Amino acid sequence: MICAIGIDVGGTGIALALVTSAGAILDRREFPTGDYDGSIAQAIAACRELGAVHPVAGVGLCCPGPMNLQTGEILNPFTMSWQGRNPVKDLRDALGLPVYLENDADAALLGEIRFGAARGYDSAVMVTFGTGVGGAVYAHGRLLRGEKKEYPEIGHMPVLPDDLECYCGVRGCLEIVASGTALLKLVELLDLSSIDELFVESDKTRKFHRRLQNLMSGTAAILVRCYAPGIILLGGGVIDHQYEAYARPMRQQIAKMPMLPPGGTTIARAQLGNDAGLIGAASLVFSPVA
Repeated sequence: MICAIGIDVGGTGIALALVTSAGAILDRREFPTGDYDGSIAQAIAACRELGAVHPVAGVGLCCPGPMNLQTGEILNPFTMSWQGRNPVKDLRDALGLPVYLENDADAALLGEIRFGAARGYDSAVMVTFGTGVGGAVYAHGRLLRGEKKEYPEIGHMPVLPDDLECYCGVRGCLEIVASGTALLKLVELLDLSSIDELFVESDKTRKFHRRLQNLMSGTAAILVRCYAPGIILLGGGVIDHQYEAYARPMRQQIAKMPMLPPGGTTIARAQLGNDAGLIGAASLVFSPVA
């Protein structure tokens, strides 16, 4: 059986998996994200261990952007410490295998399109709420790309333009209001005990609940109007615990919108969980996308 290795690089941890062409994970390794040289050395060692079990056709790597998909260079000084480094070249040189790079949200959506909750849909949008907020758009066999292969920054859409200003340069984007980082800051500001307490409506949290309602309603309206997807998937660590709080305003907004695409747009929870990026990245080895 020929397999691929998927590598999912996050701000705090790196996961690697041996993945079949059918999207099944056979074995995996995990370790904390450290400095670039140390992390790449660990990744190379883990790839060699996994490759000793089954023949490996290549490696699919995903991580938070921005990045240059053509050269393999990481261009992310915001949430990564690998700015200016090139893991594609370094992995390829060390392993002698093809290496494919993808944005983490795009890789997660590919995993869901090919093996998860978006199977059977010709068009889909995914929004991931974790440390930050990522997003991806897929339509009729292709990921949406910009002029120079950039991917959409859905997490930085200015949905609430009168709200807080983000490092991205706009106010009221999804990341500054509803990411895991934003929620933790609000928990501290409101002197709450946990994020779970933030999602219990009280005098302290009422304003946040209104903001989240408006944010997710506006997000649904923008995504449906711009992309007319058959399905919008919500994923990431925040969604694992608070799916309904994020999905309900979106469903309510869509239910009252005219001019929807035929059949409407479904809101759904991502099915593959934290493995979506791993599986989607590995799938690039067997079936690259444009």
